[in-house]
Amino acid sequence: MTIARLSRGDLSGVKQSTWEKPRVTGVYGYVELSRHYHYDGNIVVSGSVYAYNGTDKTCHAKSWFKHTEFGGTFNVQDPPFKKPNPSTPLPSGGSYYKSGSSAISYPVGGPIKPGQMITLNAHIHLQVDGNGTTDVWHDNNWTHTFTAADNQ
Repeated sequence: MTIARLSRGDLSGVKQSTWEKPRVTGVYGYVELSRHYHYDGNIVVSGSVYAYNGTDKTCHAKSWFKHTEFGGTFNVQDPPFKKPNPSTPLPSGGSYYKSGSSAISYPVGGPIKPGQMITLNAHIHLQVDGNGTTDVWHDNNWTHTFTAADNQ
């Protein structure tokens, strides 16, 4: 298994998560792209989202993971576009966590062929509604062109 180099020039396909201070809702949160890689005939995006509600009011959280092919027609999201995740109550002192990978795999059907190039973008999104406003954490700048060098 090869972990792809990401377009931001990072040395690996791993992005470390960092807490972000509360925004307008007062909730702490982060999104994390853990890996973007080719394995067993699929290109996989793995990631997670986390939010912690330190306010004294209940908020609501939802998230999604998306994989888009550049120059092609492949565009898949978990959950599917027409069936978004419902918001989950995020009570005071509570946390919200979701992770995903195989639900948003790009099927290659085997090794990537010599000369073949597949450019994909991974997008991870967290939305928290509460205290009369909305906060969004997302990472959608992870684009990589996969070639035969990325075969497992």
